[in-house]
Order: sequence, then structure tokens, then C-alpha cells
Amino acid sequence: MKKTLIVGDGIVGMLAALSLSAYNHEIYLVNSKLDKSLKKSFDRFFSVNLLSKYMLMKCGSWDDICDQGIREYSSIVTWDDAGGDDVIFDSSSISYDCLGYVISESSILDSLKRKVETNKFICKIDSQNITRISQRNNNLFDINLKKKILKNVELIIKTNSSIDDILPATKQKKKEIDYNHDALVLNINVDKEVSNIAYQKFSNNQIQGLLPISDNQYNLIWSGEKNIIKDVSGFHDTELIKVLNNSLASRIGNIRKIKNKLIFPLKGFHLNSYYQGHIVSLGGAAHSVHPMAGLGLNMGLQDIFLLMKNIELHKNTINKKFLSSFEYDCMKLNNRTYNTINFLKSFYTDDICPQKFKVLSLKIFNNMGFIKNKIIEHATGINTLKKNSKEKYSYANN
Repeated sequence: MKKTLIVGDGIVGMLAALSLSAYNHEIYLVNSKLDKSLKKSFDRFFSVNLLSKYMLMKCGSWDDICDQGIREYSSIVTWDDAGGDDVIFDSSSISYDCLGYVISESSILDSLKRKVETNKFICKIDSQNITRISQRNNNLFDINLKKKILKNVELIIKTNSSIDDILPATKQKKKEIDYNHDALVLNINVDKEVSNIAYQKFSNNQIQGLLPISDNQYNLIWSGEKNIIKDVSGFHDTELIKVLNNSLASRIGNIRKIKNKLIFPLKGFHLNSYYQGHIVSLGGAAHSVHPMAGLGLNMGLQDIFLLMKNIELHKNTINKKFLSSFEYDCMKLNNRTYNTINFLKSFYTDDICPQKFKVLSLKIFNNMGFIKNKIIEHATGINTLKKNSKEKYSYANN
């Protein structure tokens, strides 16, 4: 039985553990040293695409997550405040019932935790109990714990940087970008029934993204220049509601209440390599992108999908050929996503071209049905599924 150490017990870490356990890996799942107090006070929402749903179904968590409450959306409406036509991405254009699902972070974590706790192949380890990790010449690891040693660990998977100080060979080159944006995240209650539409508005070097989370509530991610976000975050709720109504009421109805405000800086990166020796990086350890497309978590779950594809392709053998093949798959998809999102963020918020040209570009793009559909297939993960899976789920209306 192969031994694997997974660093990080978040969504990506737990799903990787559950996925690998299906191949009879003996999994040691390391909890994170990172501060979890924020998660207790603020429940984030994720847009989960069709590939991510597939991965959650495969590990048996999807029905449990649905029981806790999800909200699907079938369209994304994008527009520029300067004028021009709406750009509409609709699930019907690729013959699917929806584009994605809005799910709270706590729902996903709770469901995965229950699966992990009942899985006989997964053992949880407190990061504080790890004193040393050494690598032998044959790429096997010894994990020194306070009371015992785990010998012959074949693979270490990083999903965060929480124990980088004791991991061998963890300094990796990466592409980095400072978006010069902060994001204000909050939940807003409106006075009319919420539709199954997600919205995204570009205006004055800002992006406002809205995800439906209940019958009368949206999750808003408002990104913009740091001084703008700092100013609006200091507004009293009454004043902030007025600002938001001026911006969004015509689309979603009047905003009545604001809850759960949070601000965080926006920076992006992408590793130049997904592995060093037998140490593999996934999810937040490998990449981070601007939230404008809602693909951050989905990229991490796609990493797991590609890891499992290569585990099966290489008959569960952990060697250079397996690692190189996995890295190639991830680089091909994630580089495209990283570069595309960085370009779009810069194009629409960094004043690199006249406003009229931005509006015109949206109009031209809106008439390019084939390209729009390819973008939808990429963003939902359906293109990746179709290329790598013959299951019925990979095809329309399943």
C-alpha cells in the first residue's frame, strides 16, 4: 500500500485524500497551522463548476452538500457601465441545464470532513506533531513525529504552505502579479426574488460580481483600487446600501440589508513547476487568480481530477513519467486560465485603452457564438471532462 502525506485539510486537501484513498493509498492528512478563526466568523461562498461537481459526486459528498443547501445558476450577465450590450453566457448554448452552483464553504467542508472521518485509509495528523521530514536518495520520505516515524512515504502533496519550513526543496519559482486591487465581500438582501442569474459589472476600474445564494440574497465580491475599496468599506451600512442601489438596483432590485463584510488584498501567482522530486503542489499551493471569474477553487479541484487521471493512466506508479504527465496537463490548462484572467482584469480596469474600445470589444465578442461557447466549456470544466472521461455526466443534460 502506497503512503501519501497531504499537507492541508481544507477542501482541496480533503478531496485529494478521498480521491487517492480509492486507489488504496494510505493517506496521512496534515491539518493546517493557518489561523482558522476567520472561517468561524465569516462563511464564504464558492461558485462550483460542472467539473467540480463531478469530483464531489465521485467522492460521495454531492448529495450531502445539496441537502445543506445550494443555489444553481444557468446564466451569467456581464456589462460595462459605460454602455453597450449585455454579454450573456447561458447554459443552453452548450446544452446543459446550468453553468454552476453557489455553495457555502462550510457546507463543502462539513461534508468532506464526515467522509474523511469514516474513511479507513485516511489518518489525520496534527501539524504540530511533525518534527522533521527527510528525503532519501530513492525519493522516499521519512516523516518524524513526536512519538513515531512514518517510513517509506512515496508522495507528498502540498495544498498550502503551512509546513514549508520543514519540507525539503520547497523553494519554487513562480510567476507573480499584484492586481493592485482589494476585494470587499459581503452578503446583500434584496426586495425581490432572486433569479438563477449571476451578474458581473465593470465600471470605473472596478468589478462587481454577484452570485445568488438564496431566494432574496446575493453574495457580492466588489474588487477595485485599494483606495476605493478602503473608502467604501468605511461607509455606514445605510450609506453603502445607497451606493450599491445606485449601481445595481436596476438589475437585482433594491438592497435592504448588508451582512458579513470582509476585505482582502488581491494578488496572483502560478508556479513554474507542479512538482519537485516527489513533492506535488495542488490548488492554493500552486496558483491564485483574481476572483472575477470565480475559478480559484475550481482550478484546485481540476488539479485533483488531473492527478487522478494520471494515477490511473500510469497504473498507480509514482515516478518521473507520472509526475511529468500530471504537470503537463495542469500547466496546459492553468496557464491559459491564469493568463486570460490577468489580461481581462488589466483590459477592463487598468485604463490601458479608451472606454469606447472596451464597450466595442464586448459588442464584438457578444456576436462570436463559437468562441463564447468554447469559453463556457473551459470555465465549466466540461472540455476537460469530455477529453478525459467517457462517463455520461460529461455530456449534455446529465
